[in-house]
Parts: sequence; structure tokens; C-alpha cells
Amino acid sequence: MIGLLRHIGGLFIQFHQLSSFFYGCLIVLILAAFLILISGLIVLKKERDQFQLSLADHTTILEEKHAEQMNQAFRFAEIGKQAAAIFHEIRTPLTAASLSTENLQQHIQDQRLLESAQLIMESLNVITQFVETNQKQIQQASLPCYFSPLTEVKLAVHIMEVKAHQNLVQLQTHLVDTPPLFGCPLHFYQIVSQLIANALDSYLDLPAHRHKIVKISLENYNHHLSFQVQDYGCGIPISDQAKIFELMFTTKTAHQGCGIGLAVAKSAMDNFGGQITFHSVAGQGSIFVADFPLP
Repeated sequence: MIGLLRHIGGLFIQFHQLSSFFYGCLIVLILAAFLILISGLIVLKKERDQFQLSLADHTTILEEKHAEQMNQAFRFAEIGKQAAAIFHEIRTPLTAASLSTENLQQHIQDQRLLESAQLIMESLNVITQFVETNQKQIQQASLPCYFSPLTEVKLAVHIMEVKAHQNLVQLQTHLVDTPPLFGCPLHFYQIVSQLIANALDSYLDLPAHRHKIVKISLENYNHHLSFQVQDYGCGIPISDQAKIFELMFTTKTAHQGCGIGLAVAKSAMDNFGGQITFHSVAGQGSIFVADFPLP
């Protein structure tokens, strides 16, 4: 009987030890789970803090971009006001000069003087046409309509021929009549004229004896209108290519330009829902492509 009691007591002691062991393991597991939970909460807090910082940085960047866009819009408005005043002042003496030259032509007998007067008259007509065209560009009253891209391109080429002649640049054109384009014709003219002017400027610092060509093409394909301008001038360094459409960015000297042309072209293109792309190699030239979706 005593032996049986001793055996039962031993089993009870073993059971108690085993229970203590299990309880100890359970406590360890609970502590481990608690530590894992605490660690997870710490990680989540860090991620939340990083997200808040990232969101704050992103908000700051957006605010800076918005401020820059507002600043650019203000600059465009000021430039437009100044240009409007300048063109208005220029037209008055141009009209007087044209009338005076026309009057002189009626009284000149010498053939050489008559030819010179005719040349002056033609030059005044080109300048007048240039002033009138650019004066229309800065007016905001023009409404979108269907227009002929070919007509606008021919007008821009005609105006730019004077600058091309002064810079000893040959303009080569391949213009195909296209379907009408819907939008503001003045914005389209801005795009075309600025891209041609940019190509002409690529030869400014190159030797006079170098053969200078600007190729201009207008084509229609797959419900898109493509206007291309290619030059073989100075090209654009890789370091500057990401900034060429920024307002006031220029690599030219003060008397050559102020960094408005390509920014104006980019802004005008946004109104058509198209895009301007380019490929350029420094020292070899550039090709700009303005792609317009047709209705």
C-alpha cells in the first residue's frame, strides 16, 4: 500500500513538473508574440512616418511646379503686352514709309532708282506682313476652327525666307496638301515658325563658308499630320536636351535670343493634343517633329 502511494506521488510530481514546463513554454511564446507585435508596430510607425515625409515632399514639389507654371504664365502675359505695344508702334511708321515709297515710284524716271524703290516697297511689305502676323498671334480673340495647315506653313516659310537669306541658309521644302486641321491657326503658325526659326539659329555660330540647309516637310499619315524641320547645324548637347522647352532657357548670347521660341511652340502644341519630339547630336544637327492628330 505504501509503495502504491509513493508511485502515485511520484507521478503527481512528474505531472506537476511537466505542467510547469508547458506553462513556461506558453509564457515564452506569449512574450515572443508580444515582442513580434511590438516590432511590427515600430516598423509600421517608421513606414507611416516615411510616407508622411514622402507625401510632404511630393506636395512641396507640386506646389513649386504650380508656382513655376504661374510664373511662366505671368511672363508670357507680360511679353504679350509688350509685344502688342511694340507692334502697334511699328505699324504707324511702316504705313507712312509704304505710302511715301509708293508716291515716289510715281515720280521717278530713272530705271535704277525705280528698281531700288520697288525693292524697298517689297521689303516694307514683308515687314508689314510679319508685323501683322505676329500681332495676331498675341491676340486671344481667335476661336478654334478648321483651317489649312499647308496655307499656314507656306506663310511661315515665306516670312522666314528673309531671315534665311540673311544667314545664308537654303530652305528646302516638301509640302503635301493635308486634310483640314481643327484648332487655332495662329497657334499652328507659332509652332511652325518657331521650329523653322530654331533651325535657322542653329547655324549662327558656324563658319560662313559652310553649306547651310534647312529641310521643311509637311505630310499626312495614319490620321496624323506631321510637320518636320531638319538642320545640320550646331546640334543640342545631351546636358541641355531636357531643358530646351523651358521658358527663358537658351544657349544663345543675349543678342541672339532669350529662350522663348521653343517654350511658345510647346505651349501652343498642348492646345492641339499633339507632341513635339526631336533627335539631336551636338555638332551634327537636329530634327524636330510636330505631330498633330487629325479629327
